[in-house]
Amino acid sequence: MAHWASYCENQVKYWNVQVKTDIAIYVRTTKDQLPTVLCRRISKALMSNSIVLADIKALTRDHHVTPRMIAALRNG
Repeated sequence: MAHWASYCENQVKYWNVQVKTDIAIYVRTTKDQLPTVLCRRISKALMSNSIVLADIKALTRDHHVTPRMIAALRNG
């Protein structure tokens, strides 16, 4: 999971500023801390089966946040 988290953090760094701002609101963090906090919470949600691969694909491909993803990010 650690390798995936570092991969995730690198990918999030390349998102545009508007997407980072929008997602940071869900995560309740700053844009600077977003990659670390977001990927940690996604990893935790995956291990607890709170989200599925489709939720991650929606976020990473379309920047669409599913209801399950919102719950996982807020409850991190």
